[in-house]
Amino acid sequence: MSDAVLYCRTLATRLTESGQALRAATRQWRDTADGGRAAWDDQAGRRVFQHYLDPYAALLDQAEPSLLAATEQHHAAMDHVEEGDRAAAAALDAARQAVSHARDAANGVTAARSECATARRQAAQALGEAREGLAAISQLGSG
Repeated sequence: MSDAVLYCRTLATRLTESGQALRAATRQWRDTADGGRAAWDDQAGRRVFQHYLDPYAALLDQAEPSLLAATEQHHAAMDHVEEGDRAAAAALDAARQAVSHARDAANGVTAARSECATARRQAAQALGEAREGLAAISQLGSG
């Protein structure tokens, strides 16, 4: 697995941990707010809750599901990134193997050329010897 994928996985873990911390903080905030509301149940207390605290309750109610959805999407994206990383590694291995085969083929071509050159030299030498033998036979017949 590449370093970038490992780093993103670390971020995903931190995001999950942040979500857990948000849930715990939200529960604590609600418990504290509910306790305060019960203890401070007069008109001034209701105004303080309505003006300063209740608007945040809606934000917290929205934040937790949004964070959970973002975490799930991030994990799904990381799964796709890991699949891509594995596919890229496989493609790199295939490319290395193809280069190795091409190198082997090039070495085979070089060896074949060398053998052909040797065969041409041997054929030229044999042809020269045959011509010399024909010339000798020709001189024997004329003499």
